[in-house]
Amino acid sequence: DMPRKEVYIATDMTARARGDASGAESASGVKFHVLDCGAGQDTNVALGDVKLSATAAPVGSDVTVQTTLSSAHVGGEFNVAVELDERRIEQRAVRLTAGGTAAFEATVQPPRAGPVPGRIVLESSDPLAMDNLRYFTLLAGPPAEVLLVTDRTVDETYFLMSNAVAPTAARREGRFAVNARTIAPEAMT
Repeated sequence: DMPRKEVYIATDMTARARGDASGAESASGVKFHVLDCGAGQDTNVALGDVKLSATAAPVGSDVTVQTTLSSAHVGGEFNVAVELDERRIEQRAVRLTAGGTAAFEATVQPPRAGPVPGRIVLESSDPLAMDNLRYFTLLAGPPAEVLLVTDRTVDETYFLMSNAVAPTAARREGRFAVNARTIAPEAMT
């Protein structure tokens, strides 16, 4: 019932986060003000959301993991590591300009069937450690089976079809198992 409705938030978060909320007004007329209580220049570097090329994949197949690094005021080289099933898969330095973003991408291969936990780690110390770690989970299973229904398994058409749906290289890597059976067309109805 009061005529003046304001909420003040005291934080040491990045300028980017402050800019999103400061001066915002809700539908009920409440104004939000974010007060920067950080000492000096914002030094936070943050990992963005994790994007996976697939959340379910055969054991041993390639899955691309992507995220971004961002910072409001600092730049330089920052070490980023990817871990899968509690083992470090890759680590490298990512160059970030002050006030910018940088992409990070790595390829992982689930080593076993079942849910496989993973994480991306920004290995730097800054005032906001909660955004230096991102988690993801892959559901790994056996290789996908491909069933070819044909009455001819030795001619060129069969060879072309089997390699179109499950290339020989993918079968050799264990990502696909081709199961070819002869089924008469009448049996399909």
